[in-house]
Amino acid sequence: MSSKGICKKLLSLFLIMAMMLCAASCGKSEESTKKKKKVVKKIITYTDDATSENTDNVFEEEQTGNTDAVIVDETDEKATQKLMRELYKAEIETVADYKPEYTVNSQKWDGPKGYVIVYAEGDENGKTLADQLKAYFSKYAGTDLQIVSDKTSAVKREILVGDTNRGKSKLGSTEYAATIKNEKLYFEGGHYVMVEKAVKWFTYSEYKEGYVNTLTGKCDDFTAVKDGGYKYVWGDEFDGGTLDMTRWCLEDKMAGTSLMPCLKDENVVNVNKGKLKLSAVRYYDKYNPTAQYATNSSVCTIDTMSYKYGYIEIKAMVPFKRGAWPSFWFLSDGALGNRNTSAKDYNIEVDVFEVFSSTTTLVPNIHKWRSSTSSDLPSHTQYNGDHYNNISAESYKYTDISNLSNEYHIYGFKWTPTKMTMLVDGDAYMTFDLTDDFDKLDGMDGFNTYIFPIFNNFIYVSDLSDTNDYNEVNNTDLPFNYYIDWIRLYQIPGQGELITK
Repeated sequence: MSSKGICKKLLSLFLIMAMMLCAASCGKSEESTKKKKKVVKKIITYTDDATSENTDNVFEEEQTGNTDAVIVDETDEKATQKLMRELYKAEIETVADYKPEYTVNSQKWDGPKGYVIVYAEGDENGKTLADQLKAYFSKYAGTDLQIVSDKTSAVKREILVGDTNRGKSKLGSTEYAATIKNEKLYFEGGHYVMVEKAVKWFTYSEYKEGYVNTLTGKCDDFTAVKDGGYKYVWGDEFDGGTLDMTRWCLEDKMAGTSLMPCLKDENVVNVNKGKLKLSAVRYYDKYNPTAQYATNSSVCTIDTMSYKYGYIEIKAMVPFKRGAWPSFWFLSDGALGNRNTSAKDYNIEVDVFEVFSSTTTLVPNIHKWRSSTSSDLPSHTQYNGDHYNNISAESYKYTDISNLSNEYHIYGFKWTPTKMTMLVDGDAYMTFDLTDDFDKLDGMDGFNTYIFPIFNNFIYVSDLSDTNDYNEVNNTDLPFNYYIDWIRLYQIPGQGELITK
């Protein structure tokens, strides 16, 4: 069903529900009516879990067409919330266009009891995946499995993670599987990212005693090497059902406002069905009554990963709507690798893209942020559209915008010691020259330091300093959903640096 059709269907359901509830309330006595709860005009409320005892935070979606306040009792409101939540989630899943890349088959299995998990000696990725499998079987099967390296002697019952001295995978670089062979459970793939996919999707599947979920999958758009020798070194496919907090942190790198707090709640930031979803929504919190909206805290790697030079890409569905401010950007301040070194004259910010309430256009920027000790220089300068020496950053404008907010595109950032280049779907549209001091103040050495990636999905609300009559959000356009399918970092061996924790 098209998004337009879904909206019409939702509107019809809302109107019918409102009429039924109003009619039901007419026959009640004045005393009982005083005990009812009034729902704000034109607002239908819903929570993530209508049966939850914690109802302090209520996420809201504005409905057009119904101009009467609806009076409902607590029971009716919970039923309304539940229906609204189901309709809302159904609409979002339609927009996300989820198509599983793997198939699952359940077969009888007498494990995991009596099995041992084996990874290749020295393979840190394999050890991490072995730990995840151990935790999965401990939680669902109540079995504490032993983890060993492949330097130990082979036994009959083994769960093998990746290539070991017990055998090498023959799968292609985009293929992965979890299979049973001769009583051994193999997690394999043609690349360690594919092995991770096999483990993530296996542990995401429902456990049933006496059975094991085998699976096969293929990630057609994965490549281990690209663009003349850049090799995959780090990333996240956002597989499974939770955000991997060994890779990511939730911090407020863009500060919220009184009207729009930044939250770590799963309603605004979560991983599901292979996507990281960031949502900007209508919101109510009785402990913070000034709040009208909510969005995600910055999803970043300040405590887990930083790098210098390379080619990083994301596959994302970005909201291009009035009032939306999604971004993919980087900071050097606080990055791993910079904490134990002498401070630069300035910290840097790199914006691969920001969508400034536009329905068509991406904007790139690079910035210098100076400390208070640099009192003789401005605290901030940037290289974009209308600044120094007629140097301008070129924005990227889509020509076909008929379904832009529901399309996935590849957004890239290639960084060498002399250039920073921004790309869309593999095509470069802006290159910043790092040999030219754009503000003619303190050189460009600060752009040869470590940085870390950040995702935000802001809203232009009225108490945000950048908001004006042309970009303030229309409530009827909410929620704004920003989906990231994957992020992948490639580096040329010997030319890039990567720090992980």
